Amino acid sequence: MIKKIPFLFAILGLLFLSACGDDDPIDIINPSLTIIDDNNVDGSIVSPGDTLIVSIDAIAGTNELNSLTFRENGERLPDFAERLFLDGSIAPSNLLLLQGDSRQEFLTEVGIVAPEMAGNYEVEIVVADEEENSATVSFSYFVSDLNTLEGVLLNQGGPAGTGGLDLDSGTGTGSSDPEAEIRDLGIDTDSIPAENWIQRIAPITANGVELAALSAEFDFDAVVTQAQVGESFDESATVSESDVVEVGDVFAVRQGSNNYLLLVTAVTVTANDNNDSYTFTIKQGQ
Repeated sequence: MIKKIPFLFAILGLLFLSACGDDDPIDIINPSLTIIDDNNVDGSIVSPGDTLIVSIDAIAGTNELNSLTFRENGERLPDFAERLFLDGSIAPSNLLLLQGDSRQEFLTEVGIVAPEMAGNYEVEIVVADEEENSATVSFSYFVSDLNTLEGVLLNQGGPAGTGGLDLDSGTGTGSSDPEAEIRDLGIDTDSIPAENWIQRIAPITANGVELAALSAEFDFDAVVTQAQVGESFDESATVSESDVVEVGDVFAVRQGSNNYLLLVTAVTVTANDNNDSYTFTIKQGQ
């Protein structure tokens, strides 16, 4: 029995050495990245030059954080020197190497300036460690090239210089003003003053303008590009004058290469003074 103990010890030693010879696999924990979208940037519609702001919170996994990358529509964010801001300062690159405490954890505000070209954009933000283990967050937005303004058209039967509307500026003008595109049809002199406003509009044909009335099902809010404004006119029948104008009515207007889409947001009727008016939201297109 005494002879067997060293032998048994030797066997156990071999087993121990064999077990320690192969390292146990290590479970790699990837970095984590969280987006904080307090401004509801994701899915928003913006204008060229608007700044979209989110915050990101990154935490290292098994390995220290190494890099932070910004992509847009599948490629490294273009024009980063004018479009990418971190905590309010211009970012030096769209691929940043992390240093110091940022290799463990960081929270930063990201600002991205919307480009000039209309269209859909998706931004991806990627944090990675030196072994290329990574985490990604993203948000999308749409750039609209529309210019939107408000205009008020007054009853043509009111004071001189009223009854027309310049759709380029939203300024009320006279009904024969060469800058105006649409006009009010004034009053019915055969009706009593309190009820004599005709409450219809017409294109100023002398200025080369056409008017189309759109259906009640038309979605004004869905028009987000200049091209869509022009398409709205192309797909509608023109009229020489409108029906009685009500809140919610939508009209398309064309003058040469200029197109406009009008939504009636208010109709104000006054008694005995011909200061009646329509208020329009105007989308300018091409």
